[in-house]
Amino acid sequence: MHQLTKTSARSASKTNIIMNQSAEDMEELGEELNDMDFDSHLDDELDAQLTNLRQMVIDNPTSFSVYNDLVQALKCAGELIELRETRREMSRRFVLLPNVWLEWIGDELELGTPTADILSMFEQGLKDFPASLHLWMEYLNLYCTASQPDEMRSRIEQAITAVGLNVAEASTIWQMYRDFEMAMTPLRQPNGSSSSPSDKKAQYLSVFRRQLSVPHIGLREAYEEYKDLLNGVEVDKATEFAYRSALKELEMLESFEKQLESYSGPRSSKFSAYIDFEMKQKSPARLQVLFERAILHCYTDETLWLRYLNWLNENMNLPDVTLPVYGRAVRSCPRSMKIRQMYLLACERFKCDWSIISKVMTDALEISYSQLETVELLLTHIYQRKRFISTEGGQYSEVIKAILVGNVFSKKLNMLGFEDGAEILKDRFHGAWDADFWYRQSWARFAADDCKDMNAARLLWKEIMHEAGGTNPTLWLDYVWLERQHGDFQHVCSIYQQAANSLAEHHAALFAEWLQYVNEKGTLDDVLSTMHRIERHQMRLKEIHSKGKLQRKKQQQTAKKGAEQEEEEEEGEKLLNSAMQRDGVSVKPYVSVGEKASSKDHFKKDSLGTVEISTAVGREDAVQVDADGFLIPPVPKKTKTAESHAKQAEVVEQSTLETTNDKSTKHANTVFVSNLDFALSKERLKDTMAEAGEVVDVRMIMLRPNRSKGYAYVDYKDEASVKKALKMDRRCIDGRPMYVSVCRGDVETGQQSDKPNSGFQYSVGLEKNKLFVKNIPTFATENEVETLFRQYGDLRSVRLVLHKSGRSKGLAYVEFDNEEAAERARLGQNGAHFLGKRLSVEFSNPPPRQDRSSSTFARKSQNPYSGGPSRPADVARSAPRLRLVPRALSTSQK
Repeated sequence: MHQLTKTSARSASKTNIIMNQSAEDMEELGEELNDMDFDSHLDDELDAQLTNLRQMVIDNPTSFSVYNDLVQALKCAGELIELRETRREMSRRFVLLPNVWLEWIGDELELGTPTADILSMFEQGLKDFPASLHLWMEYLNLYCTASQPDEMRSRIEQAITAVGLNVAEASTIWQMYRDFEMAMTPLRQPNGSSSSPSDKKAQYLSVFRRQLSVPHIGLREAYEEYKDLLNGVEVDKATEFAYRSALKELEMLESFEKQLESYSGPRSSKFSAYIDFEMKQKSPARLQVLFERAILHCYTDETLWLRYLNWLNENMNLPDVTLPVYGRAVRSCPRSMKIRQMYLLACERFKCDWSIISKVMTDALEISYSQLETVELLLTHIYQRKRFISTEGGQYSEVIKAILVGNVFSKKLNMLGFEDGAEILKDRFHGAWDADFWYRQSWARFAADDCKDMNAARLLWKEIMHEAGGTNPTLWLDYVWLERQHGDFQHVCSIYQQAANSLAEHHAALFAEWLQYVNEKGTLDDVLSTMHRIERHQMRLKEIHSKGKLQRKKQQQTAKKGAEQEEEEEEGEKLLNSAMQRDGVSVKPYVSVGEKASSKDHFKKDSLGTVEISTAVGREDAVQVDADGFLIPPVPKKTKTAESHAKQAEVVEQSTLETTNDKSTKHANTVFVSNLDFALSKERLKDTMAEAGEVVDVRMIMLRPNRSKGYAYVDYKDEASVKKALKMDRRCIDGRPMYVSVCRGDVETGQQSDKPNSGFQYSVGLEKNKLFVKNIPTFATENEVETLFRQYGDLRSVRLVLHKSGRSKGLAYVEFDNEEAAERARLGQNGAHFLGKRLSVEFSNPPPRQDRSSSTFARKSQNPYSGGPSRPADVARSAPRLRLVPRALSTSQK
């Protein structure tokens, strides 16, 4: 309805313009009609944008950037009522920076909003950032026009308390105070002669002396101005002493101020060092002003807020001072569970009403924390409610037990119980709602200890052991300990028995504790029965251990025997081939080791005197004689299997050579793709690489038919497609990351080259718009990581670092469009929990890669006589080798 009204208003306005035109202005009318059509098009686009932003606010109510975009769009559309309501909702959810408050106040002044409402907005902004000198000056300038001198003086005193001890900016507020007092006090008589100071002049001089006692930039100039004001009268000793003390402190603080002024990056570390120094000076007022000043510049720094709150808890036991700071902290760092937890406990410490505590918890549950953080927050609130409930004779009523354990009246009394918490966890985390079982363990302890309901506790523990599989010894010990404290003898022994049957290790400690418990609580028959059960368990475990040891020994022997046999066959085959090559015998393609040759082969001499291996199945061996009349020993003959394998090897080798020797392809349009799955088909690879451009050919290097060597050459039609293909480096295909690099022209010829192997390398050095994230759960996906960081700004890319097998290494690179979003994400997620793990988030700063071509490894790997990389020259051998000298030579030397 509101949209219709707005559209009708626009149409009526444009109709009035048309009706008011005279006939002689028709040309101008045509131009205006065109402008109206253009405006109508812009209005439609703006309406669509507003609709989209409104839905985004509903879907993501904790995103400041979404709210800010909606405010700007509403301002362009002239939707003043909705704009005001949206800004109020923003101020409720987030702290607004001073420039945001001043923009809002400026808009309200243009609309003619009453001065009282404007002053109220100023006061709300000063609650967010009391250290903002700009807000204070604008507020006092407006207040001066609408108040009496005494009221104005009271407001200036508040400003002095907030920023009067700010070393960098205190001079401005003190100067304003003196100017105000000067306007209220005639310092000179009308005839220009000097006279004794009046009461008002004394008040002005008192403000001056207060300023001289405060260390701040401009203190020396203020002292000189004060001496000029005295007209040659000597400065009194008290003022002189206060000035000298302040000047001495200023000299110590000036180095910190210079560092803050010259440093252009995030200032949290500089403020931290400044705060460390001020804490040693033991000046609470000045330290609080410094904390507020640091918050103004680093308002999203969770570490800074926690330090400030801990200091307030230790030094300021005043709810009117401490609780507002907590309120600002949770709005500045809404994703910090630690601050929310401290806020709940602070409300309890200052004996706030339960409705206030419940409101804090309700706001906290609007944020999506990790599973571990949500569990910790829920347990804090539940136990807080337990302490809040009044007791009668040390016993809880049945109603209170039901509320905390069973979710019967909890909603009616505005509280959360264990059952409510379980529903929240299941709704958010589904099957992983209690991954470490800590929530249900706490629930069971509460049921057993506070509610004396062991049946409920046992049911919870049965769920835990069923999901855990019964192989965790820590869980069994916790279960036993709970039963020992609140259960009975039979149940304890039953749990020990179940643990002995389920555990695969740590039996000695379990048996010792079991027997000790029975000795303490049981009868003689119980002790003997337990000893007999333990003995049977030990015999069973010994038998299992022996069978496993024997089985492992057999496997090792079989593997060793097979390796020795394979090694002997391979060595014999190599000796035979070398001998035949030396005697001029042409050798067929190599046959795989382990295939036994048939005795049906014989030698056949051709016209050149070369002996060949031929197969004559079904007839006796032909006797061969050389030119001198000596018999030639027969060579073991290959079976059909060996012959077929040889033919396949010839085909594969021939096809590989044909593919490799094809020089028609231009290397500039070719990329080299490696780390492919051996079973990957050519068509699958071609379809994937076609995303970068038109693929001319895919040449997969085959190990044998239907099985590749894991790499291929992809030819594109143009070089532009090659550049796009290089961006597909590390993309997963069939569960493995493929490595895409430029094709080196000499790879196919077998020659070595000094060219880099990859045409696409990631940047090295510091990148402030890219984050390096560690300790990510290996099962997390790129979409989950992207969802986690998207809230801080527009993402350019998210890349998980993978093993060659495709399994995640637990590392990721997250690249933002700008450095500000990356900084917010770093501060917001460093140390935060994500899927059960605490993240480490830093700016991406990888070291430069070393040139492997100049390394010892690269030089040694070129040895043609070695089966692999040779030992570097600088590596010491484990033992000296024997010198093998012929006996005849060694004898002659003697």
